[in-house]
Amino acid sequence: MTNQCKDNAAPICIICKTTPFNGNHGGLLIRSKLICSTCETRIIRTPLDDQYYADFKEEIKTVWYNC
Repeated sequence: MTNQCKDNAAPICIICKTTPFNGNHGGLLIRSKLICSTCETRIIRTPLDDQYYADFKEEIKTVWYNC
């Protein structure tokens, strides 16, 4: 049985589901979950009333509700 909460050797961005070229150094770690620098920049630049911003918020919520 595998543990879904186990940290992977290759970090995966919780937003875009890709592995940054620089690993953990290519983004922001929150509670052992990664947001890559590309997604971090997109979140910062997206207007609050944009649907993408709402989608980002929902993905970020998973950090707090999952392991």
